[in-house]
Amino acid sequence: MAIPGSATISSSPGNSVLYDCILLAVLVMVAAFLFIGGLGFYTDDWAFLGVLRSSDASVVSHFAGVSAMRPVQALYQSALHWAFGLEPLGYHVVNSIVFASSVILLYLLLRRLRISRPFALAAAIVFAFYPSYSASRFWFAAFQINLSLFCYFVSLHGLLRTIDTEGFRNWLWQGLSLVFAVLACLAYEIVIPLFFLNALIGWFYWKTLGSQPSWRISLSPRLAGILSLHLFAVVTTVFYKFSVSDRLRDYETVEQIIWFSNFLVKISIVNFLDYGLLGPYIAADLFLSHGNWLTLFFAVALGVLTYLILMSSWTGVDGKTALLRNASILFAVGLLFYVGGYAIFLVTRDVYFNALTGLGNRSSVAGAVGAALVLVGVAAFAIWWLKGAVWARRLFGVGVAVFVASGLVTNSVIASFFARASGEQGRILRELEQVWPTLPEQATVIVDGFCPWIGPGVVFESQFDLAGALMSHLHRKDIRADVVKEDLAVGDAGITTNFEGQFAHYPYADTLIVYHLDSRSWQPMSDYAAAKEYFEAAKTEYRERCQQGFTGYGQRILGFSVTEWLFNPWR
Repeated sequence: MAIPGSATISSSPGNSVLYDCILLAVLVMVAAFLFIGGLGFYTDDWAFLGVLRSSDASVVSHFAGVSAMRPVQALYQSALHWAFGLEPLGYHVVNSIVFASSVILLYLLLRRLRISRPFALAAAIVFAFYPSYSASRFWFAAFQINLSLFCYFVSLHGLLRTIDTEGFRNWLWQGLSLVFAVLACLAYEIVIPLFFLNALIGWFYWKTLGSQPSWRISLSPRLAGILSLHLFAVVTTVFYKFSVSDRLRDYETVEQIIWFSNFLVKISIVNFLDYGLLGPYIAADLFLSHGNWLTLFFAVALGVLTYLILMSSWTGVDGKTALLRNASILFAVGLLFYVGGYAIFLVTRDVYFNALTGLGNRSSVAGAVGAALVLVGVAAFAIWWLKGAVWARRLFGVGVAVFVASGLVTNSVIASFFARASGEQGRILRELEQVWPTLPEQATVIVDGFCPWIGPGVVFESQFDLAGALMSHLHRKDIRADVVKEDLAVGDAGITTNFEGQFAHYPYADTLIVYHLDSRSWQPMSDYAAAKEYFEAAKTEYRERCQQGFTGYGQRILGFSVTEWLFNPWR
């Protein structure tokens, strides 16, 4: 039974929710199918796949900590592997469906908070096409972030439904909300701070439920009880994650707050300047340098469709009061989501804020929700200030349409580099599969003759991904392999490689060999003299062949961005 006066979002001539959800799903899935066909596995993906086929201690230890801290991630990735094996397309289709579901749930949440249809649609669409978290669209190891956000939205919807229902349905929604709250936290940490905003969202929703005094009296303690249960579940989960995590650092409180404040300023340059105001310029630059006409065609088509959808959704949005209410709620909730989406970095600094196109931008998914709401809220304030003029509404529609087209071009071009990297992986693995039987028994193989990155796309960049890929393809547990990069060090006792502060040391021996892909030859590294001679020449060849790149960033592809101009990681 629904409480009298409760907010409903059922379809009606003026509120076509089902129609809007279908349109959102079409927009997101059409955009995804433009690029997911060529995507593959990258870096940690191969490490995880290698774990499933190996008991190699180095690989297992690399993933054990993550599995303990994020058991839902481990279960989710294991289920995808069980379903699709080494065929990446199925993984990416499922991820796209989960992501589209999150976009739809965001729209439904805004409608439940009584945001008018055009603004709710615009906010969901802007979030869907934001390029600031592109890695979570392409990278299997980041798919749990989208799953975590989906679970958060399900939990929040369940929380709001417990407020406006009673009896068995109330208990059902409470249970669903609590279960998905725990799942969200155990999938990834980025959404945890958002749960502490639920008290404000729940209170605001309760205040919109009409004016029946009896219901308001009974709802007040009910709301307090529901929120207390949520808080207990989330805090318990957080304590568990703290107890098993090895990623926390003992930062001084004031120093960390100052660092976080600076980080918010820097990430805001990415979200609101580079991928906001300058988004069309960046998309045009990427298209002219690396794009194709098919992508441009679909970008224009989806942009026009977005404009038509928004223009047809203005029915019933009248009056300056309604416009001001929409603008105020969107901006306030967006600001809370924006800070909350990044608030996990109050306890860690494990973030690549200036990775505009690389895998390091995976942590911006939740923050992008807030950024989308803030942008649409600012636009709503502008329409209110202009008294809801028809031309202002049309300009709003054009702005969202341009954002969609720009975002699609940017995401598609970035994806094209990952597709090329996947193709290069296939070439390397096919050659190594052929040559492996001819190599010495128990050999440790360092592979030379290729670039670790193609743009932001990762080919192979460490012992974890190359060894994991070879384990997966050769079905062997005893493989040790690594790659030649510019930071490879030749020492007196052996060769050392570095991957994000994790060093791998390989003592000189006849079974330590370097295999060169171009020449299809291998050479043992039995002593310092042999290694020094080989790698002096190899590093010169590497610098001539490969553009500078770094883990989390890959290689630079943007002609200009404010973020890279101010905080250039390639300097």
